[in-house]
Amino acid sequence: MKRSLYLFAIGCLIAMQIAVVNAEDNWSNKNQAEWRKATANAEQIEIANDQATSHSKESRFSSTVKKFEKPLAPKSITFKQPTAWDNGREVPNVGPSDTRDAVVLIPVKDKDDWLLARRYDTHPVRIEKTRLTHADEELGYHAWHSTDMKTWTHHGSVSGYRERWVTTAEYADGKFFIDYDHPNDQDPHLIVDSDLSDGKMGENIVALCDIDSRKFPKGMEGTPTFSDFRVMLDKMEKEIDAVCISTPDHTHFPATIEAMQRGIHVCTQKPLTHSIWEARTLKKAKHKYGVITNMANQGHTGDGIRTMREWYDAGGFGQVHEVHLGHPGPAWGGKYFKKPAGLPLPKQPVPAKVDWDLWLGPAKATSYNEIYHPLSWRGFYDYGTGQLGDWFCHTGDGPVWTLDLYAPTVVECIERGPSMEGVLPDYSIIRFDFPARGDKVARSMYWYDGASNDGTDIKRPEEWDMGDVTGGSFWFGDKQNGYLNGRSGKPCLSTKAKNQEFKSAVTIEKSYPRVPGGGPFAEWVRAIKGDGPMPGSNFDYAAPMTEVALIGVLAQRFGGRIEWDSDNMRVINRPQLNAFVKEPARKGWVYGVDLWKS
Repeated sequence: MKRSLYLFAIGCLIAMQIAVVNAEDNWSNKNQAEWRKATANAEQIEIANDQATSHSKESRFSSTVKKFEKPLAPKSITFKQPTAWDNGREVPNVGPSDTRDAVVLIPVKDKDDWLLARRYDTHPVRIEKTRLTHADEELGYHAWHSTDMKTWTHHGSVSGYRERWVTTAEYADGKFFIDYDHPNDQDPHLIVDSDLSDGKMGENIVALCDIDSRKFPKGMEGTPTFSDFRVMLDKMEKEIDAVCISTPDHTHFPATIEAMQRGIHVCTQKPLTHSIWEARTLKKAKHKYGVITNMANQGHTGDGIRTMREWYDAGGFGQVHEVHLGHPGPAWGGKYFKKPAGLPLPKQPVPAKVDWDLWLGPAKATSYNEIYHPLSWRGFYDYGTGQLGDWFCHTGDGPVWTLDLYAPTVVECIERGPSMEGVLPDYSIIRFDFPARGDKVARSMYWYDGASNDGTDIKRPEEWDMGDVTGGSFWFGDKQNGYLNGRSGKPCLSTKAKNQEFKSAVTIEKSYPRVPGGGPFAEWVRAIKGDGPMPGSNFDYAAPMTEVALIGVLAQRFGGRIEWDSDNMRVINRPQLNAFVKEPARKGWVYGVDLWKS
């Protein structure tokens, strides 16, 4: 994660500020006397003709912003100065008038700034502080928003009383990262919040786990770190409410069920598991342990997938008899798939900060090679599931959810490129056959991926005129045809004319509730806190969808035709493949067997 830290401290008791500025930044000020007065304290900056011009990479000057009855406590305050600063002019506020001390600014983008501080009840008297309550605790920091650095809108609290000393904060990857100290402990802690406007507290990151300690994010040195998630859960079980699991596919299952059996809520990356038996076991575990579960396929929280299903329910497509979908780009050759020259891979020294045995987890013992870690494991079936396992849970989400494409009876690899044993083929096309169910006719779904697929190989309607698309799902109905993009969003019909005609002629009711912003993680957190419904991709849904992908992976791996008995979870025509439906696990990594005894 790329981080740019900003500490911007302003407030009601501030009399002087020192600004760290960039060389290209100039400021205009009508009060020349104040500029000249500040010259004695300037470093590498020229103040003349109402302009402050920097002459080096970093310059400093001090200037009076506003005078108050009491001096400020710190000797100096460092912040990144906006290029259009109203210093010297009479403005409503430099910061919000109802803040207390140690204010922290979070610039998101131009004209989009958030400010954190403790809050006063009244202004300008400021004798009694506000005491807001949440869970019978005095709240700590509050958030304000501004588009002009003058007018500030208060949005409520972002932390509890114990987290009241915020030190720095930043915005990155769509989330706010807020560092704070507990009173008197002097150790850094972190709150992650995807929405500062909701007046609700964010989530504390209380521990991190990675078999490669080089991967821990900077700025979190005070957060407990572990290489073994089992040790982390043993030591910190009482402090952990929920965990996010983003390991290689083959360790999704042990990490997820280890947390679930302790009553800890889980959000796991896709595909949910590495084997079909593991997927079904996690569905059982959801009901056994009663925790909130979610799989992190973002499209399932979007409006697009709901709109497409509403169009289908309204009869817009008639009966859909085929779906063609896939993900573009080469299976090998990109950053995720560094193709080996041959097998077995040569043994290499394990990097000092990597615990290779823990990386292997339940998989059979194998010597370390840099091709496996950190990315190209996806192309090795012992650890990954290729593009099909990775992207089907995005691209196949809309078709599976809308058309009930669960439990295929036949899955066949109808085209397959060259491959070494146990390694992803260069390309593949997989067909899934589904029987008629309810009011839905028998239908087939085709998956495309690999080096020969740049997104244009996927079969699409002959009349298609909606522009070039790379990947996604094309739906073939007996009334008309449709399309969803690779993350099951942005639905459309096959021609511009049909889109316009359909949308103007038919009023579609929004029958499926929309999910507020923030994606699957925010949806999951809201459910944990009781602020929202069960996540849509909870394991009752995610496990059967993952199972469809994994049956396809079996056909891709071994080629040919698979006749699938879903009720008994077995391959009918090739019983030797059942060894991969439920894979063996190394000693110390066996989980979930007891869930099948009742």
